[in-house]
Amino acid sequence: TTKLFTDLSEALGGHVYPLDAVSGFKSLADDIMRSGTRGMLSSISEGMLKRQDILTSVVGIAPGTRETTLLFFKENPFGSLRLNNPTGFDVSLGDRAASYVVETPHAIVWRLVDPAPGNWRIDARGMDGSVTGWVYSSNKYSIVMTSEGPLPLNQPASLVAHVNDGETVVALPDAMVYVQITTPDGTTLVHPMNDDGVEGDAMAGDGHFSLRLPPLNTEGKHQVELSLTWPDYQYRITTQSWFD
Repeated sequence: TTKLFTDLSEALGGHVYPLDAVSGFKSLADDIMRSGTRGMLSSISEGMLKRQDILTSVVGIAPGTRETTLLFFKENPFGSLRLNNPTGFDVSLGDRAASYVVETPHAIVWRLVDPAPGNWRIDARGMDGSVTGWVYSSNKYSIVMTSEGPLPLNQPASLVAHVNDGETVVALPDAMVYVQITTPDGTTLVHPMNDDGVEGDAMAGDGHFSLRLPPLNTEGKHQVELSLTWPDYQYRITTQSWFD
């Protein structure tokens, strides 16, 4: 059977995924994500378990998350997965209206819609062999560079970015924004931006983050990476941009 499908995939330009191995599920999931331009899965846990072992994982879900998908791939069909929301309730009992689960002998997939921000806990019990956990989240927020036009050479300048929810600028008092600037000669500069009404920021708490840049002495195109983060969550939203 394996040879038949391998021959078919080679003839038709496709791929074969060995779903009798944990790595095959990961490869299949990554290709599905790539084909939908949704990004890649991030690892949350892995282990080689025995039946009596418990594997506990914690996933921090950031504010503004539209949807989070948790995937667990296991070598053997034994065992179960228990998911608790940040308040400690079992999702299968207390939050089922906003979650969906698909379970097969070797894969368990939880899809959480508009999940509450905070730390979600997953307990894997009674599993035997290799177990890996993965996560993918989509967020409604985006970080956009507002500054337009070239910046002056060898003079201080302001760099401004704002946070969008769709097309609307929103204030996020608990969020932090960083900018990484790469100059044409390859030098990397990392600066925090602020929405506190200081250091070039016009108004505190309006969703516009600003930075008073020190004089830049390299002429040309500067690459910019903006990062939106929250101190209590291992989650980062990035945007690539540039200025002259």
